[in-house]
Amino acid sequence: MANNDDITLTKGAYSVTLFTSDSSENFKNVLKVIPGVTTPANQSTGAKVPTVVDLLRITHTFSIEAWITPTATKTAKQVKSDLISIFNGGAVDNNTVTLTYEDESINVFFEDLVIKKVNNDDVISSSYAGKDNAEYHVTLTIVEGKLIGS
Repeated sequence: MANNDDITLTKGAYSVTLFTSDSSENFKNVLKVIPGVTTPANQSTGAKVPTVVDLLRITHTFSIEAWITPTATKTAKQVKSDLISIFNGGAVDNNTVTLTYEDESINVFFEDLVIKKVNNDDVISSSYAGKDNAEYHVTLTIVEGKLIGS
């Protein structure tokens, strides 16, 4: 896969590369909408346009579907274990996860992680001799941010 098609998640001593099949960046701005007010005596003029308070409270979220494959030094199960360790804090205090995405390093926090085992009983009959077959399908949601106090 091309360099921009895979991501790396790092925290503490753990580093995992996932091969993405789908990724999206979501931006959400939390607005405060104050409905327009019309007094009973002025209802004949119609509804008033609401007032919007835009404080630019923007959240940047990544939704990623990816695959875990064995590496040259680890089985796919060991890579999965490392990913779960990152999700569970990476055995370090007060530290963000570093996401390498499109050749940029971004500080993120896990919101959701789903790992599904890929059951492939057909490997022998498919004649695939490679060692990089996908063994787990991963869906994760991560949010860009910084730690409180930093």
